[in-house]
Amino acid sequence: MRGTIRKIFALLFAAIFVTASAQAIFAAEIKPGATGDKAVFVQYVLKYSGYFSYEEITGYYGVVTETAVMNFQKAKDLPMTGIVDDKTLDELEKEILLLPKDKQAEAMRLYNIIRPSGVPDPDPAKVGSMDWFKSAQKIFSVGKRALVIDVATGKTFTIQRTFGHLHADVEPLTKEDTAVMMSIWGKYSWDRRAVVVIIDDYILAASMHFYPHAGVDSAPALATVSNRSGGYGKGQNLDAIKGNNVNGHVCMHFLNSTNHGRSTPDKDHQNAVKKAAKYIDNNYASLYVKYIYSPAEALGDPQ
Repeated sequence: MRGTIRKIFALLFAAIFVTASAQAIFAAEIKPGATGDKAVFVQYVLKYSGYFSYEEITGYYGVVTETAVMNFQKAKDLPMTGIVDDKTLDELEKEILLLPKDKQAEAMRLYNIIRPSGVPDPDPAKVGSMDWFKSAQKIFSVGKRALVIDVATGKTFTIQRTFGHLHADVEPLTKEDTAVMMSIWGKYSWDRRAVVVIIDDYILAASMHFYPHAGVDSAPALATVSNRSGGYGKGQNLDAIKGNNVNGHVCMHFLNSTNHGRSTPDKDHQNAVKKAAKYIDNNYASLYVKYIYSPAEALGDPQ
């Protein structure tokens, strides 16, 4: 049955076309307390098959979800554990083709996120929190571009590292990126926010604010200028990207990075980094499929 379902949805979900030797990402069980993609998948299938009674899909595997799983297991002659083990997941997969037609595609999309055949297990050297001084500053070197995902809103924008040593000084690439950042923070703000940073095939946890400072967009980078943004007065112009509607740069922090003039990490930034790392842990497969995985590379270039 599993192979049949995959063939039916093959044209919609290229991510399932991968080598059989690739490791699966699915953990052995989905238990109460789970959050993210796994909980959403379970709730989605059970809601539209009549077992999940809550009015909305929450993405949190609580008592209502546990009860729904037990009722589903009873109907399928499985042990009523309330835990989605491998056999229960097999039955949930079969259930996808019994859902209303307009719900099947989304159910299969979620299934391929939590149980794809082509998503590798997270590589600790490329996923999660990376120490700034030991590795992150090399991965995110000056001149490197990155896609940023705001954890709280899911909004994305593109940046480039332009300066910085104790942490990354970054600038939005375009005025459109700046507009997205403004929509997230609401104003220029020192508030630290948890973000996921996609750099090549790295998925890193970070924190950043949105208070452009120490630069003037109208002058050349590193020229000596007066009245730098943020009240920084006279000095080198730390604004390298022009035409992005931002004067200066903003700061991005990684694990153990520090502010200028301080020898210890900023507590609020580090808490945001931890929050981002937890988000990555809960949503790794979907992040990989959406931002890293390349079906064309997996299949090879057809001749």
